[in-house]
Amino acid sequence: MNHQIAMYFGHALLGNPRHEEIEARAIEWGCSIEFAILEDFDWLFTRTFKVHEDSSTFNLLFTIVANRSVQAPLVEVKYGKDNTSSIPTLLFSDDFLIDVESEKEVKITDGMLNQLGLEIEGYYGYEFLDFKRLAPNEHWLMAK
Repeated sequence: MNHQIAMYFGHALLGNPRHEEIEARAIEWGCSIEFAILEDFDWLFTRTFKVHEDSSTFNLLFTIVANRSVQAPLVEVKYGKDNTSSIPTLLFSDDFLIDVESEKEVKITDGMLNQLGLEIEGYYGYEFLDFKRLAPNEHWLMAK
């Protein structure tokens, strides 16, 4: 049975241009920073999926961290909840990649997930908080 993986992200990092854009958007929309962050995260990754249908951004990111050409699992944008706020979450449908050449499964390691989180943090500006491998029927919400 396949296990899902949830990756949790925080706010856009201070000093990152995305942080300033989100603050300006919150003022323009008359909404909270938290709402603007969730909307930006959703827009960013939903748009990424639509623009790169044949060459998913996650295929590219996992190819970088796996050091081989791979097909990434399906990804959904969710909004996790910790004790204080909603947090952007990426939910991967499986815990493995498919090697493009051999068509064999490649387990997604903790090291790959940490590197992927840091790549997303560095490139997109969202603080990488943590990841969790979910047991079957386990909910993806972040618990503290």
